[in-house]
Amino acid sequence: MTRIYHLNRTREIIDSYGLDFKKSLGQNFLIDGNVLKKIGDTAGVNEESKILEVGPGIGSLTEELLIRGAEVHSIEIDQRFFPILEENLEAYPKFKLYQGDATNEELFSKAAQGMTDFVANLPYVVTTPILENIFTLGKFKSATVMVQREVAARMTAEVGSKDYSALSVFVKYFSDAREAFVVKPGGFIPRPKVDSAVVYMKLKENKDHKSFMKLVHAAFGMRRKTILNSISMGLGADKQLIEDALVDVNIDPGKRAENLGLEDYIKLEDRLKDIL
Repeated sequence: MTRIYHLNRTREIIDSYGLDFKKSLGQNFLIDGNVLKKIGDTAGVNEESKILEVGPGIGSLTEELLIRGAEVHSIEIDQRFFPILEENLEAYPKFKLYQGDATNEELFSKAAQGMTDFVANLPYVVTTPILENIFTLGKFKSATVMVQREVAARMTAEVGSKDYSALSVFVKYFSDAREAFVVKPGGFIPRPKVDSAVVYMKLKENKDHKSFMKLVHAAFGMRRKTILNSISMGLGADKQLIEDALVDVNIDPGKRAENLGLEDYIKLEDRLKDIL
């Protein structure tokens, strides 16, 4: 049977099910087989792989993973795709569909049971919460995600750059990440207005993530303020206590969040662990 990603097959599925595309869910379907192959190669997918996927849509990427022999658990929120996925992927006994919102930590954790890697074309609107779920769950060895290129730039940004953000710090804390390749708008239907990129993350084991994430969210919560003001206000903490902590770990209280590297945040978290 013709692969799902072929343009005529994709259009046939869209027409036969009367689909339209929901911008609110960031729906763009891959129609470039070379891109799908490169995603599979980047993630190292084979018959031993156990993969969690979010947002399978009509199943183009899911099919690629299954053809390679992987076991795949997919979470889909849009009920219009449930019968499409069940019909088009019924030949693959290693496929299991979970229906619901992947930003829900309970559902995400349930679907991830037994899975060791994460691969997905992530909808733009849920990229950050899904990444945080991946990081905090702590079950995966790797994550390969396709995101808007501007998000990929934030994920891999270095300290002091215009793209450096809380997401940059989290990605560095939880993984060794690299941008694998860029995908042009012509690889999708409908065509998005911007480029996409695939990011590969080899995940680290970090146990005390809650206090670290709380600190970084506070630091970047008020980007125009100094690190002293943003953290003290973000945590609702005594300003003198925060200033003393910053000085103790050799951080200038007058700096801003984007001027602090990963090691700075790790040292500061350790110093402030009693109030985080």
